[in-house]
Amino acid sequence: MMKFLKEKYSKLIVTFDLDAYSKVKSSMTSLMLNENKDYFKIGIDKGGKRAIEGLLPDNVFNKVWTGNSELVLQTQSDNDKEAKSAKNQLKKLYLEEFKKTSKPGNEHFAEFYKLTNTLNKSFKTK
Repeated sequence: MMKFLKEKYSKLIVTFDLDAYSKVKSSMTSLMLNENKDYFKIGIDKGGKRAIEGLLPDNVFNKVWTGNSELVLQTQSDNDKEAKSAKNQLKKLYLEEFKKTSKPGNEHFAEFYKLTNTLNKSFKTK
């Protein structure tokens, strides 16, 4: 699929969560895509932040975790289905909290601004 897209479009930029890099690295290499030019890993390289939600400010996580401690515990479940469900529910709560409390500016959007600037630069050079 990616090969088809690369051949079809002159501008192709791929983004994926940083925690998926080990799964897609060989595909990116075989397609001769270059990191930080053709593809971008999204997230911060530290525990719990290796996905797009890792770009959210800490106050969002703190608020959601405080009010939903049972869901947080369920993410550690040995039942994969239960853990995945809890993780997805938390993601929805992160988004709701972010939309409710965030204001434009670096305090809440700093990491998103960095990502946007990087992606914009890549589009301009293609």
